This record gives sequence, C-alpha cells and structure tokens, in this order.
Amino acid sequence: EYYNKTQTALSDVMREIRPYHIHAVDNPPGLRDRHLALGEGCLDISDFASGLKSINYDGIIVYEQKTVEDGKKSREVLEMFLAGEEAGSRL
Repeated sequence: EYYNKTQTALSDVMREIRPYHIHAVDNPPGLRDRHLALGEGCLDISDFASGLKSINYDGIIVYEQKTVEDGKKSREVLEMFLAGEEAGSRL
C-alpha cells in the first residue's frame, strides 16, 4: 500500500524502508484485489527484482493469486528476474 501512494520507483522505496517482509500483489492499473500473476498487471517486475537485489533481500515474499496456476507463474517470473534472465521491464 505504501508504494501505491508514491511516484517513486519501487526499488528506491525498498532501499529507503529496507523491508523484512514483502506482500506482493499485481493488479491492472486502477483496479484492486485482482491478484494477477506477478508481471501481468502494473507491477514493474524488473524494478521489483532490482530493488530486492539492491538490498540483498533474503526475507519472505508473499504473493497472492486467485489460482494455483497464477501462483506458479509468479514464482517462475520472480525467479527468472532474480536470476537476471529478464526479457524486458514487464512481461
């Protein structure tokens, strides 16, 4: 919720607040509680992964989806970006 209220890059917010727990939810622009697979909404997954790497994040990431399939997609996308295999700023 904090990030949604700022115009700051998510990676900059992470460096500022140094989170120890992240609840990641991706939604279409202007809509809430759609719980799309990470990278399918307005979350800039590349910047998100960059922020995690920049603070050497090793805490918990909870991502909330409506289907098991979207949960699997989210895990794959997040692992791909954290491994540096990104194909673009958004999938």
